[in-house]
Amino acid sequence: MRALSLGHLTVADATPLELAEAAARAGFQGIAPRITGFAPGDAYPSLVEDAAARRAFRAAASGLRITSFCAYRLATDLDPTSYEAVFAACAEIGADTLLATCFIPDPGEAAALLARLVEMAQAAGMRVGLELMRSSTLRDLPAAEALRRRIGSADVGHIIDALHLHRAGGTPAEVAALPPASLFGVQICDGPLMLPGGEDALSREVRARQLPGHGELPLHALLEAVPASLPVEVEAPEAALADRPVAERAARAYVAAAACLAAMD
Repeated sequence: MRALSLGHLTVADATPLELAEAAARAGFQGIAPRITGFAPGDAYPSLVEDAAARRAFRAAASGLRITSFCAYRLATDLDPTSYEAVFAACAEIGADTLLATCFIPDPGEAAALLARLVEMAQAAGMRVGLELMRSSTLRDLPAAEALRRRIGSADVGHIIDALHLHRAGGTPAEVAALPPASLFGVQICDGPLMLPGGEDALSREVRARQLPGHGELPLHALLEAVPASLPVEVEAPEAALADRPVAERAARAYVAAAACLAAMD
């Protein structure tokens, strides 16, 4: 069975340390933590400024692969030098893939900032994975692939979120058509095929997903479209479990994801 990683969003109220502890206890092989807010310096239980927190996290995450660290919003007012401390902290904890979304309307400006971040990532032995979101300027897979190609580096690629792909009108066949080396990871959750109605339905759904196998998304087709070596991150905050302990939510996420993968065998 493919290796499973517990994504931050599944237990978004957990600290990085609590995420690592819950993942290890549940049986996950990896984690995808958030180590700062959406930009360096944003309010969050940050590992970047706290050496003691990094040591505790590293101990708890021993034996777990850090499949990505999330999620950074590329924006027009972003100072790329603010990421120097982020990359240094990630090198210390053993993370190698920064997950980024993009909210810069001008393609040239977005490419220039991303290119600078990729250079910084390379200097630290890391890379950058792009995540498409219908609410961002990478609103579909062609837009994300156009930006990746514009950079022209093997150290920028895609992390495909099943829900975002489907809501953007993308298909597993489109993912399968990408160069395999451009795929850095895949995130799974579940949900209905049709977006529930109402104002801000998409933003609400992102924070209230279903566990893998509990909805209608074509998860097996997506997993078959990506290399078997890719980490499978579980990004599935189940609304009905929101008041349950972190460890319980992590355990339920693992059981559901493992069952989803086992059904492919």
